[in-house]
Amino acid sequence: MSAPDSPPTSEPLPPPPTSSLPPPPPPSAPRAPASPPPSAVRVNPSSLPPLSPASPTVAGPPGFPALKARLQQLSDLVEARSRAKQEGREGTFFKTEATEAPSDPDEAAPADSSSTPSSTPSSAPSSTPSSAPPSTPTPDPSLVSSLLTSADLTSILPAITSLHQYSTNQTHTPLFDHDLLHLTFEDLHLSIQRCLSLDLPTALLRESLSAAPPTPLPKTPSLRPLLASLTLALHASHFLLAFLAHPNLDPRLLSDTLVEDVIAFARQHLAKHAYVALSQAAYSPPPDLGKSDPSLLSVLPLQSYLASTIPATLPLLPLLSSLIDLVPLPDPSLLTLSNTLLHLLPLPPSPSTLPLQTTGVAVLVAVFRRYPRLRSVVLEDAMPVLLKLPTAKKHLRTVEVQVFTAFSASAAAGALPEDPNDPASLFEDDPPSGAGAPSPKNAPSTTSHIQMSTSAILHLLQCTPSHPSSSGPSGGLRPFRSLCAYFVSALLSRLNRRSVDSAANPHKPVLVNLLDDLFTVQSNPAFPAAAPLLNTFAHQIQAQLFSHKNKEQVLEQSYLTLAFDTLGKISSSYAQSIQTVRSDPIRLPLDQSSDDMVCEDANPSNSSEDTRCICNRPHVTNTFMLDCDRCHRWYHGSCVGIRRDAVPDAWFCDECKIVGEAKKQAK
Repeated sequence: MSAPDSPPTSEPLPPPPTSSLPPPPPPSAPRAPASPPPSAVRVNPSSLPPLSPASPTVAGPPGFPALKARLQQLSDLVEARSRAKQEGREGTFFKTEATEAPSDPDEAAPADSSSTPSSTPSSAPSSTPSSAPPSTPTPDPSLVSSLLTSADLTSILPAITSLHQYSTNQTHTPLFDHDLLHLTFEDLHLSIQRCLSLDLPTALLRESLSAAPPTPLPKTPSLRPLLASLTLALHASHFLLAFLAHPNLDPRLLSDTLVEDVIAFARQHLAKHAYVALSQAAYSPPPDLGKSDPSLLSVLPLQSYLASTIPATLPLLPLLSSLIDLVPLPDPSLLTLSNTLLHLLPLPPSPSTLPLQTTGVAVLVAVFRRYPRLRSVVLEDAMPVLLKLPTAKKHLRTVEVQVFTAFSASAAAGALPEDPNDPASLFEDDPPSGAGAPSPKNAPSTTSHIQMSTSAILHLLQCTPSHPSSSGPSGGLRPFRSLCAYFVSALLSRLNRRSVDSAANPHKPVLVNLLDDLFTVQSNPAFPAAAPLLNTFAHQIQAQLFSHKNKEQVLEQSYLTLAFDTLGKISSSYAQSIQTVRSDPIRLPLDQSSDDMVCEDANPSNSSEDTRCICNRPHVTNTFMLDCDRCHRWYHGSCVGIRRDAVPDAWFCDECKIVGEAKKQAK
């Protein structure tokens, strides 16, 4: 399960890997580990057999008994290691992967007594002559005393990733009880608490600068222990979030301190490690290091090592979204997390940046949807982030989208939605993969790109509407319209501020690039907020111009020029859309006489029948189906809510009802 102790070595670290920790140096003259006493039971989850479907005689969801057995073995492992540690047998029972103690204690430098490696520069080793090999300091005991290791957790993380499959409607009956998980939760919580204030670049810089001469960052002795502790905390967060976001968790395991610490660690890791790893100029040294030589404060050699933690970071964000939807959280934790996620938007593009930004936007949407009282604060926090967007064209727009041109008459007839309430029904059954949205059926489109910030703002606004019948007078589109007005007003007010050089207002390129993106996606069904947001810009600018004309409001000359230019662009876009609709209007399908198309022997299993139900499963025909008396398309009874014993004399699908109502109103 773990490698035996090895003496220190002065060999340099190997090149950093892309998705795992740097491997330890090859052992020299390894010592044989002592055999554990007979009373100690070695339980290694990594050696457990893979999960298999449950036996038909076992009650519960498929695969759940096997998962529960593995969790019990993990709990037994924690209990056995805790007992061995209390009896002083931890050296013979297990060895954490973060420990790299030398074989001879006399050769080691004194250990730091602080709980956080970055709290004081005394954690750095004392300087040694250049001819002698550097001594390896003993890692901070608070970072290596966990009973579980990353190897223990990675063996079970793939199994708990699909915990949502093991949920039940009986929320009062927990699937995962207190006795099964409380020991594991306590140990993993400690692993996270030890890294809550870990700032790995600063800790290693302190250690490097305290040596004479300064040690290169990749060769600092604390690099491996700190990276191992950070990875263990990431795996522990993954494990805990998978359970905390589960609706059938035992309430006794859901402590406020645990939830807040997991969120605080995720925010700390994103701000101090992921952000530094993905940005070339993201690190700001603390004030006490600011007077040092700037060439010594560069953390670029560490970025590849920090980037190796990104794969372990990505699974945390979707689980955070589920946790926000399920568990009430305090406002300060949500606001600090949202602010950190917003600062990921201006990062330069890379293979790891786009997935991190996309999942981060999903967490922002969860906060925006779940906590209406925080929406205006999040939008206000987004304003300074917009000023940090990259200016280079190749870095500016990274989100691929589909740009839809005018719908022709034939395309519109073939692109009618199978479910009018589901915009996704416009798409093909198997949409293409990628960052862009799939194109509607038969609709002419081209591929373009927009800013990640524009995509985030539109997704935030789009999650605010609610059904009027369930949300009362304050529901419907009212929250959406008020937030659009708030965002547009906040941006326009910043553009109208007085400055020494008004032509160099930093918010001007923000508005210009945002409008270009809105024009690009205003016909894309994946961004329904684009057109209303453009309409809000036009209305507010028009109101400002009237107020300026009536001398009720004073507008800057440069802002007046920008306002007229913006209003002209929006008006031109509207005129082009009107011209397109008038030249090639969307026509409703022709009437189809039901008497001429009635066939008593019709069967949905015939290849000539149209079986495109609203569920997009045309191949499922071995169940009860009924056809529309107008278009004669077949629908599953379970999909349209009609039982076999309650078939009406005449039934029309939703599409035909809409067409019939439109023609009735046209008369």
